[in-house]
Amino acid sequence: MMVFSELPNWVLPLLVWFAWCMWVPAAVADRAARDAANGVAQDKRGGVSVFPVLPLFPLLAWGVAVAVDRYLWPWGTLLVGAAHVVLAVTCIFSAVRNYRRLQSSAGSL
Repeated sequence: MMVFSELPNWVLPLLVWFAWCMWVPAAVADRAARDAANGVAQDKRGGVSVFPVLPLFPLLAWGVAVAVDRYLWPWGTLLVGAAHVVLAVTCIFSAVRNYRRLQSSAGSL
């Protein structure tokens, strides 16, 4: 079993960025599914802005993990890592669910 001191330094930032990159398709699919359910014409549907979420939130989460690790090692990495695993899994399921809702609403038109 790998010990936390053996993990490369780039693993947590990669996990955090991956989780927030999974948020983008989830947010886009949610917006498209809501617009389709509300009867908004396809050419009138809005988009999703990923700024400032994408560059700032991952950096903030990584900074929090580093700050907590400074005093309570390895709890910052564990908590932030676990939260981002949950975020990534939730975003993937949300994107798939909304994509299916969008496909079913497109088929009923």
